Amino acid sequence: MIKNVIIAGVGGQGTIFAGKILGTMAYQTGLHVKISEIHGMSQRGGSVVTQVRFGKHVYAPLAQAGEVDVLIALEELEALRYASYLKENGIKVAYLHSEIKATASDGGIYPQSIRTQLEQKYYVYYMEEIPLRDKTLNVRMVGAAAGCLGFSREDGIKALEQNVAAEFLEKDKKAFLEGWEFYEQTQKSPAEWRVVCTTN
Repeated sequence: MIKNVIIAGVGGQGTIFAGKILGTMAYQTGLHVKISEIHGMSQRGGSVVTQVRFGKHVYAPLAQAGEVDVLIALEELEALRYASYLKENGIKVAYLHSEIKATASDGGIYPQSIRTQLEQKYYVYYMEEIPLRDKTLNVRMVGAAAGCLGFSREDGIKALEQNVAAEFLEKDKKAFLEGWEFYEQTQKSPAEWRVVCTTN
């Protein structure tokens, strides 16, 4: 079975690096991996999206709308923009914050009631305790999604060790484990959360 993941954000949030970590996790467990990225005007805060596909055999680099298992959204408008790619029972691990302004192509205005639109159709987690400009936001969110995708904490740590410079490694490990703890908390105390993580 192929698993499809989209990591969506804006320039400077580390969506491409997050995809690399996730892809490494899959590859080191013996899976076939395809990673693709679109980053257009990322230097101006434009939309950046990375797709990661992994499984026993993966041939095409891109999933189609309605095929994505997990969407990791690092920004509010990007969460809504790529929600249609999720399966009907797909999981969205979202950090929703509207401080990053909409791009010119969106008219500079955020849609209203984004959360309501998302929650009507998808399972949604919100990670809001993380400061907007925290440089480890992307790694924390990969940590939160890793359990949903069947990876272990050890898989994530090993992937970080292969991709992160020594001077930043301990900080990123800490961020990944904090994300993993968020995932575990949703499993232990589901009554406190809107949804329970599920990949059925």
